[in-house]
Amino acid sequence: MTYLPAPYETPQQDDLAATLAAVLTTTVAIVTAWVLGSWSYSTIRGLVDAFTVTDPPAPTSGQVESAVVAGGWALATVFLVLGALLVLFRRGRRAALFGGLVATATTAVAQFAFGYGDTGARVPIENWPLYWGGVAVLVVALLPATGRWVGRVRRARIGQPGVTGTAETGAILWPGT
Repeated sequence: MTYLPAPYETPQQDDLAATLAAVLTTTVAIVTAWVLGSWSYSTIRGLVDAFTVTDPPAPTSGQVESAVVAGGWALATVFLVLGALLVLFRRGRRAALFGGLVATATTAVAQFAFGYGDTGARVPIENWPLYWGGVAVLVVALLPATGRWVGRVRRARIGQPGVTGTAETGAILWPGT
């Protein structure tokens, strides 16, 4: 015989909205990180190949713009992946929020300052709306339900083995105290 709660008793600890918000935040952050990271990797690799020759050419303005965008999206990718893992394991959502902010700012600079994604742009990007995933990460990470998921303090329930206390005061006395 076990003293652990039955499976149907665990939803009292986790509400469905908080769980879904955390899963949605994690999923959107991972998809956005994949999109941004794959573009950053291929761009950075191309720039490294161009400048690791014996007599490297002077960088053009397009290469500098690509390096700025790739650097911003690479930084956003790191924080989005870290933030997704932290949200999934209930450790916090600040990294996901920071990654979403960096991704959104870099995407805004890429589209509005450098002209990425426009028709006939110097740098053609397919599925341009996917690069605005940082906005979606910000929205779902700021949902109150995600805050409940991350901010929940797990407490031992009175009646579990080794836990004593009173229901009136809510005090929990651990063995040996």
